[in-house]
Amino acid sequence: MDNKIKKIIKVAGGIAAIIVTIGGTVVTALANVSGSNDKYSNKWFDSLSDDELSIEREKIRQRHCQGEDMYNLLHKFDDVMSKRAWGNEVPHAPAYHSEHGWYLSEDD
Repeated sequence: MDNKIKKIIKVAGGIAAIIVTIGGTVVTALANVSGSNDKYSNKWFDSLSDDELSIEREKIRQRHCQGEDMYNLLHKFDDVMSKRAWGNEVPHAPAYHSEHGWYLSEDD
């Protein structure tokens, strides 16, 4: 009786492994067919000119304004555009060190 149960468990485990493998292969194939993995990859961003990048960002911004959740992708576009604009330089704002606020004049 114990051998029968062990065989059933082995067969069930083998079938489950086959199902998981086939499922993973199908999902990977569908993702590759849709091209969603390649569209916004780092390689794709690097291949665009500044004008093309700006046009693509505007398309994503409009989709975001229409209700689609494109916040993370917009952030990615902004990061790439900022890195191109600034290069290795760290962006910095003007240093306003007034005693009571930046909007007050210095001749108190």
